[in-house]
Amino acid sequence: MKTKKQIFILSDATGLTAEVTVKHALSQFRGVDVQINRVTMVRNKERLVEVIRLANEVDGIIVYTLVSKELRRIFLSELAKWDVHAVDLMSSLLNAFVDFLGMTSTGRPGLQRPLSESYFHEIEAVEYTVNHDDGQNPDGLNLAEIVIVGVSRTSKTPLSIFLSNQYFLRVANVPLVFRGEPASPTF
Repeated sequence: MKTKKQIFILSDATGLTAEVTVKHALSQFRGVDVQINRVTMVRNKERLVEVIRLANEVDGIIVYTLVSKELRRIFLSELAKWDVHAVDLMSSLLNAFVDFLGMTSTGRPGLQRPLSESYFHEIEAVEYTVNHDDGQNPDGLNLAEIVIVGVSRTSKTPLSIFLSNQYFLRVANVPLVFRGEPASPTF
């Protein structure tokens, strides 16, 4: 039995950038069956070595986005001790921007999503949507920005989640339920 190929996404932040990039790249390979292991908030040498060791054990590949120069230096130093292939998605882009913008980067991970009022609004919208799925918590419908009503199995939930994630709207969805006997069709 052939084992599943493994990709390790390594990041000193959320790893979402690398995961999205990896999935887009994988879409170019039909029928591929891989396991993606996202390892996030890596901030020390021990965790870096652990990921390298795991990738080595399963003959995997590491795709990484390490913004911290120091962490990247440690990672490359440790990586040289192992027979593991790794792809850096961040440093060539950062270096190009240093040249283009004429300034140095902060080197601090996680800055793309600062904890601001709008960030908390986005999280609240998603939580609201999850908590008001399929008619749950009807007493909170007055707080919805959108209420989707429809019969069961018409994709109300996926649409609600999409609107909430993409546009940060508080979306509730309510199933349309008929009481009593259904009407008999006449032919």
